[in-house]
Formats: sequence, C-alpha cells, structure tokens
Amino acid sequence: MRRLVGAVACASVSGAFLFTFLDFLKLLAFRRNGRRLLQTVFAWFAAGRLDVALGLQFDPLSATMLLFVTGVGALIHFYSLGYMAHDRGYARYFAYLNLFTFSMILLVLGDGLLPMFVGWEGVGSARIS
Repeated sequence: MRRLVGAVACASVSGAFLFTFLDFLKLLAFRRNGRRLLQTVFAWFAAGRLDVALGLQFDPLSATMLLFVTGVGALIHFYSLGYMAHDRGYARYFAYLNLFTFSMILLVLGDGLLPMFVGWEGVGSARIS
C-alpha cells in the first residue's frame, strides 16, 4: 500500500511538471503580445456590474513559477519516499503534501483575488494540519 501511495503522489506532481514544461514550450511559440491563456472555471456570482468568477491564467510569469513549484515539489516528493518510509502517517503525509502542491498551483495560476485567496488559504491549511 505504501508503494502505491508514494507512486501516485510522485506521478501526479511529476506529471504536472511535465505538462507544465510542454505547455511552456507551446506558450513560447505564441506571438509576444498574445502569450496569455485565460480559462474561467465557473462564475461564482454576478450582481449588477460586479462579476466574480474563478479563473486561471497561464502566461510566461505564471508558467515560470509553475515550473518552479512543480519541479521542486516533485523533488520533495521523491525525497520523502525514503525519508517517510517508516512513518505511521505515510499516506496522510502525502495527501497533505499533494494538497499543499495543488494549493500552490492554484495560487500561481489564479487570475484574480478569489482563486488567489483560495490558494493562499489552502497553502496555510495544508501546512498546519
């Protein structure tokens, strides 16, 4: 069971790094002023002219930070395989580590205050749990 938990945790973060790297290369092929991808995940609420949505933005700066987050995160995951090998909370540790990584990714990719806040709070809650 421990091997499965570690393999899934490491594969998810390593896969995120691989996809980020491939998308970063695609982003460089865009023209200089068009190097920005926006995706609205869902509209939270709309009241008059106020429209609050959860969206993600992928541009050269967020791609660079995402490469850093997923790359270092993958290295931490691989190191933790051996470091946490005899710990009773092995599966819980990797669950929180993946929650922390997901929150960092949301923090980096968020296109407004709502996703940034959710990512920031996720980083804090994964850290203290």
